[in-house]
Amino acid sequence: MNQLANVITALRILGVGIIFWMTPCVTNYTQIMVILLYTVICLTDFLDGWVARRFKIESELGKILDPLADKILVLMFLPLLEMQVITSFPVFIILAREFAIMGLRIYSVQTGGGSIPAQFTGKLKTALTFPLCGILLGRVPVEAVDIPSILMPVQWLIDWVYQWPTSVILLLVYSVVALTIWSFVDYFDQFFWGLYIKRFANDDEKARQSLRAMIPNLFSILNGLLGAVGIFFALNNLIRFSALFLVVCVVFDAVDGSIARRLNVSTALGKKLDTLADSISFGVLPGIVVFECLRSVHWGMAMGLAIGYGAAAAFRLIRFSKTGHSDYFEGIPSPFAATIVIFAKISTLFSGAAVFSGIVIVMALLMVSTLPYPHRHMAAKRRFLRFVQFPAFIFTVLSVAMLIRGQAGHSFYVYDVMVGVFALYILTPLIYWNDAKRTPH
Repeated sequence: MNQLANVITALRILGVGIIFWMTPCVTNYTQIMVILLYTVICLTDFLDGWVARRFKIESELGKILDPLADKILVLMFLPLLEMQVITSFPVFIILAREFAIMGLRIYSVQTGGGSIPAQFTGKLKTALTFPLCGILLGRVPVEAVDIPSILMPVQWLIDWVYQWPTSVILLLVYSVVALTIWSFVDYFDQFFWGLYIKRFANDDEKARQSLRAMIPNLFSILNGLLGAVGIFFALNNLIRFSALFLVVCVVFDAVDGSIARRLNVSTALGKKLDTLADSISFGVLPGIVVFECLRSVHWGMAMGLAIGYGAAAAFRLIRFSKTGHSDYFEGIPSPFAATIVIFAKISTLFSGAAVFSGIVIVMALLMVSTLPYPHRHMAAKRRFLRFVQFPAFIFTVLSVAMLIRGQAGHSFYVYDVMVGVFALYILTPLIYWNDAKRTPH
């Protein structure tokens, strides 16, 4: 009696082996036998657990056998794949998840993390996977032979399932695939959190604070990586792609700082990552663009302007890292300067060598200056900034749309208008000079 639950589990494993022996199904009689046996096997998955709890005969052997039997039962997808009622990709996802979870559990036990408990998503995945396999067994094309009348209800059910549209079957299959991926993420999250919290002596709040600090750092890393991609395109003289990636870098730069302040997770590492990423995206990238676009005019001048601009951006970023966040910056922000420089180059009116060089010099000088430039969060509080913010947003969106479509913008001067609207920001120190002097830094 003490081993009854384990015997039921072992019979489930044996039943799966018998199904493998009986497949592929050739006749409807074999198909019905396989479906009936599979149904009994699925019922034993619930029966052994109920028996163990009802008679209080749970054992360590049972804790090993039950998940092993479940993994073996999922191998039912292999004969279904052989009988061509399911394709290989969903089978790979489902089986890979099972082996991955098994590996996580073994590693967790070996490293002292204990057994990973069953998650709700895992139970839901199992509850949907079992009937899916039964439905797919009813979709196997077989030869019709005479069967006993007692089996006719099963045959009617098979005939009904066989008439289902293929779209319905695909929906069911990929719903299980999606749930499979979700459950893996759920288990992995449980496993990762168990390991991570150990670093903080199981202090839940400290661990959560540390994880929150990773969020803005992730955006900083993405900022730097996309800036490097922009540099690659600039070196290949594909400036429009560089401009597109620059816009994404500006968005990520705004997001990482905002998230860090809202979550109150500003760290020394985060500040260094932000400075490094900004140096790549708003210093090196526009510097490369300057050199690549002017070297055909005069190599020495192009090199001098590129180095000078990069040095000005680096100076601006270092100064910001020391002064920190405030309502007014000293010098024009480097993301803003980089946007004007690169979009001026892809515009119609500002792309000439003389005009473009002048813009580069002005932006470099404004970055190293001590002129007060308001932070973007001041836009809602100042009338002039509110006036500029809306057209700047509209023409940025239009410019991005044209960049994605690969259009030059010569017909509508969208890039030119964007540069012109952004250039209005240069005037803000004249407008808010007195207000900036009263604002503490």
